[in-house]
Amino acid sequence: MTNPQAYLSDETLKISLAAFLHDIGKFAQRARGRIGESGEPAFYPSQEFLNDNRERLQPCHPKTKLYSHEHAIYTAAFFDHLEKVLPKCFYKENWAGREWVGDLAAGHHFVKRENEPSFVKEWHSFERWVIAIADRLASALDRNGFKNFDDGYNRNAEIANFKSARLWPIMEKIKTSRPADNQHNEGSFKYRVPLKPLQEDRFFPAEKSVVVPADDSTGANEYRELFYEFVKELRGLEQFTDNIGLWFEQFDNLYMRYAGQIPAATVSPAMQDISLYDHSKITAAIAVALFQYHAETQATQIEAVEEPNTEKMLFIGAGFFGIQKFIFASGGSTNKAAAKILRGRSFYVSLLSELVADMILRETGLPVTSVIFNAAGQATILAPNLPRVIEAVEKVKCRVNDWLIKEFYGQTSLGVACVPVSQHALGYEYRKIWHKLGQAMERQKFQKFDIARLGGVQQQFFEKFNNKFGICPFCGQRPAVLTLNNENEGTAICGICHDQLDLGKRLVKAGAIAIWNKENEIFERTLNEPVFGIYQVWLGSIAEVIKKAEKGMLISMARIIPSSEEPDWRRIAYKPLKGYVPVYVEDDEQDEVLNEIEPVEAGAVKSFETLALSAVKDGGPGVGKIGVAALGVLKADVDNLGMIFGLGLHEDVQTLTRISILSRQFNNFFAIYLPHLLKNKYPNIYTVFAGGDDLFLIGPWCDILRLAPEIKMKFSEFVCKNDDITISMGISVHKPGDPVRAIAMAAEEALERSKANSGKNSVTIFGETVNFAKLAELKEPGEKIQTWLKNGMLNTAMLYRFNTAIEEVKKEKLALKKTTNTTLSELTSALSWKARLKYSLVRSRSEKSLKPGDEALRKAELENMIRWIEEYKDAMRIPLWQAIYSRRRR
Repeated sequence: MTNPQAYLSDETLKISLAAFLHDIGKFAQRARGRIGESGEPAFYPSQEFLNDNRERLQPCHPKTKLYSHEHAIYTAAFFDHLEKVLPKCFYKENWAGREWVGDLAAGHHFVKRENEPSFVKEWHSFERWVIAIADRLASALDRNGFKNFDDGYNRNAEIANFKSARLWPIMEKIKTSRPADNQHNEGSFKYRVPLKPLQEDRFFPAEKSVVVPADDSTGANEYRELFYEFVKELRGLEQFTDNIGLWFEQFDNLYMRYAGQIPAATVSPAMQDISLYDHSKITAAIAVALFQYHAETQATQIEAVEEPNTEKMLFIGAGFFGIQKFIFASGGSTNKAAAKILRGRSFYVSLLSELVADMILRETGLPVTSVIFNAAGQATILAPNLPRVIEAVEKVKCRVNDWLIKEFYGQTSLGVACVPVSQHALGYEYRKIWHKLGQAMERQKFQKFDIARLGGVQQQFFEKFNNKFGICPFCGQRPAVLTLNNENEGTAICGICHDQLDLGKRLVKAGAIAIWNKENEIFERTLNEPVFGIYQVWLGSIAEVIKKAEKGMLISMARIIPSSEEPDWRRIAYKPLKGYVPVYVEDDEQDEVLNEIEPVEAGAVKSFETLALSAVKDGGPGVGKIGVAALGVLKADVDNLGMIFGLGLHEDVQTLTRISILSRQFNNFFAIYLPHLLKNKYPNIYTVFAGGDDLFLIGPWCDILRLAPEIKMKFSEFVCKNDDITISMGISVHKPGDPVRAIAMAAEEALERSKANSGKNSVTIFGETVNFAKLAELKEPGEKIQTWLKNGMLNTAMLYRFNTAIEEVKKEKLALKKTTNTTLSELTSALSWKARLKYSLVRSRSEKSLKPGDEALRKAELENMIRWIEEYKDAMRIPLWQAIYSRRRR
C-alpha cells in the first residue's frame, strides 16, 4: 500500500465525484451575481457558456421549447468557472472514460434511451444513467408523492422566492410518545436552519420568523456570502489537487460544513428537510454501488440498471463492543497521568471507528462518500452486493479482531454485519432495512470472536512478559515492555498505553492529525503499535501535515482545531476529534497554591487535582476558603435513540437521507457545540468524549452542577423544543485521586438510574434522581438556601438538621407503606420529624445580630424549608448538599 489511493479505480472515483457534485449547481445558481456588480461576493458564470451547453445538459420541454432544471447548467459552469482550483483530472475528457466529469455531473436530468428522439450516445452513457437513477432514488426518498416521482422528474418548477427557502429541521417532526404523522410539509414546521457554515452554535434551528429572509433579494445575498466563503476555503485545497483521493476527502468535509445547512430541493412539491450535502452524499453512495455492481456483472443495459427488485446493494454495519471497559481500564497506580491517558484513550477510540471504515473502503474499493454514518464507534457503509465485497468485509473483521485479541485480549471487539438491499426496498421499505441491520448488529454482540480459532492461551502475552517490568500499571492487563521518558521516568508501561499517553499529551497543542501506512517512513515520532497493525498516526502542526501531504504519502489528514484558530491559507478538513481540554494560562504561573500541586506552565493541561481545587472559593473576611475540592463527573446520552431512528418518523418519510442527516446533526451538537460551550463558559470542564449521541465530562463539581441544566436547555433549543427528544444525565462527585474506573462506573450507574426514571428526561445528582422539570423547580429553594447562608440567616449546623429531616421523611414514607419491619417507637420518631425540625428552627440563632422582630421574620422564612421537604422529599438533597459542599470550610 505504498500509494495510499491505489485501491480506488479511476472509474469508481469519477462516478463518485460526478454524483457527489451533481447538484452543486444549486448552490452556485442561488449565489449568482450579475456581471458588472463588482465587489459583490457571488458566482459569475458567462451567459455564453450557459447558452452554448444547455442542449446537451438540460431537458427541453417538447411543446414550449423551454429548458428546465437550470441548476444543471450551473453545475457545469461551476466546473468551468473554477477550473484552476479543482484537480486536473476534472478536465481530461478521456479520464476514466470519454465523458467529461463536468458533463457527467451536470447531465443527470438529461438522459435518453437509444430509441428516443435526439439520442446521442456520448450524452446518454451508462455512467450518466447510473448517476441519474441514483439521483432519482435519493430524490424520491426526499420528495413528497414519490410514488409518482418518475413522471414529474423533469417537470417540477422552483417555488417562489426559492433563494429565501431555508432547511426544515427534521428533529422538529420526531415522535416517540405517539405514532409519527405523515404531515411533512412547510406548514408543519415552525423552525428553520440558518444558512451559515457549520460552526459553534450557528447551525441551531430558530423560529421561521427569525431565520427566513424577508425577500428573495436578501436570501440571495446570504447565499452569495456563503458561496464566497466556500470558494475561499476551496482555494485552500489547491495544494492537494495532484492527489485526487486526498483532495476528495478534504472536499467532502468542506462541502459538509457549507452545504449541510442548504436545502437540497426548492421545487414544488419538494420537502425542504434534506440538506444539499446529505442528498449529494447519498446520491454518490448509491451511484457507486450501482456502478460497481452493473459493471462487474456486465449488466450495463439501461433496463438492467432500472430493474428495481434485484438486491444490488449491500448495507455494511461496523461497530465496536466493550468500548467503555477499554477507555476506563486501570491498573490502579496511574492517577498522576489519569487525565492524560484518559484523553489519549478517548481519542484512540475515535480513531478506531474512523480507521475501520477506511479499511473497509480500501478492501472493497469504495470512496469516502460510501460511508453513510460514522460516529461514536459505529459506521455504516453502502456497497455493491458482490461476493468480493462480502469476502473483503469478512477479511477486515478477522484482521481487526485478530489484532484486538493480540493487543487487548478480547476486552473489545469489532462486529460487522451485511444486509442486502434492492432499489425498491431502499425507496419503499427503508424501515425494514434499518431494523434488519440493527438486528444483525445485535447478533454480533454474541458472536464477538471465533473461539475455535482464537480461544485458549494467548501465547503472545507470555512471549512479551518481562519479569523486570511486570504488568503495565496503566491498564493492568498487558505486559510492560518499556519505560517512560518523561515526568514518569522509570515507570514501566506497555506499548499501547505508551501510545495513548503520548497521544493524550500531544493532542492538547496539536493542530492537525495525519494518518499513513506503517510501511512508509514519514514522521519520526510514531506509534509503538500501529493501529490494526497497519495505520500510523501523528499529531502536530497544520503546516507540517500539509508539507507531508504534498508529497502524496498520507492516507488521511484533518485539522482538529476550529478554523478561527489558524490562518486562512492553512485551511484543511476539520474533524472535531479533540474536544475541549482546560489548560493553564500565563496568570496561573504566579499562583502559589497551584504550584504546590504541580509545576504550572502556560499551555499545559490542568491536572484533576487543579480542577478539583477550583471548586474552592474565597468565603470573605474572617471566613477563609470554603467549598469541597472535588471533581464532578457527568455522563449523558439521548433518550430512546433506537426508537428515534427506528420509529421517530412516519414510514412514508423515514428514509436513508433523513436518518443520515439526523445522525449527523446529533453528532454536531455533542462534537461541535459542546466544546464551544465549555471553552467560552466552563473553561475548567474537561471533555473525555463528546460525539454521536452522548458525552462524558469531568470538572469541578460545582461547575458540573451548573452545566447540567444548561446542556438540557441548549439541547432542547437544538431539537426545536421537541418533548419527544430528550436527554438524561448521571452526575457523581469524587476525590481527584479516585481511580478512573471507579469514577466511570459511578457516573454510569447514575446515568442508568436516570434512564430508569419514569419518562427518562432526568438527572441523578448526589444519588437522587429527578426529571429536569423538577430540577428547575428546585432552583428556587437552592437559591434561597444560598441567600440565607450568605446573609448569615442560616448556619452550617442547621443544614445538617435539614438533611436529618429529609432522612426521617424517607423513613416515614417507608413505614407508612409497611415496606420495612418498623417498630412503634421508630414510626413515632419518623412521624414527628416536622415538630423536631420546627423546634430546631426556634432554637437556632442567626450568625448576625438581629432585632427581635427581624429574628422572628428570619425563623418564619426558614420554615419554608418544611414546606419544601414535604413537597420535594428526597429531591431536596440536591440543593441542600450543593449548599453543604459549597459551604464546607477548608
